[in-house]
Amino acid sequence: MSARQATSNIPTRPEPPAVRSIVAPTLTGLIHEVAGLIDECVEHGNCFFIIEAPDQHRYVQGLIRDDGTLWLESVSDESLNHCCEEHCLTNEQIRTLVHLAWRAPTEDAPNWYRELDTTRAPARLAAELLARTLSGAHGVPSGARLGVLTGEALGPPCRAAVA
Repeated sequence: MSARQATSNIPTRPEPPAVRSIVAPTLTGLIHEVAGLIDECVEHGNCFFIIEAPDQHRYVQGLIRDDGTLWLESVSDESLNHCCEEHCLTNEQIRTLVHLAWRAPTEDAPNWYRELDTTRAPARLAAELLARTLSGAHGVPSGARLGVLTGEALGPPCRAAVA
């Protein structure tokens, strides 16, 4: 068997979703856009994405693994390096994160985090959580331009154990 024949038998994985920006005029539109992004990442199977609102110094991100787990994070003061009071999370924002069932940052997981099973928690559930976090907890207004970075996840995830 030639090298060309051997490599043609290796299953290929779809490319990670393309880098893009999202501008959604409504919360429902944002949920729809984020769900589409997550669906693409789930199809890829080993993908990460970061959705950022640079004007607000806020972001949410996700990591999808081949085993179907979806690890979600929302920025914390620790990740912002406690840069200044203006950009730190307020008590109200922290209450909103807790209300949305985010787990508080730990030494092993410096951001707020959640882990979902994509077989039981479809992309729309994760998208709604992320969109509500961006709008409700982080104050990102409707129609804001959000940057989206995606790529193939390399190496084992670094995260805290989920109880």
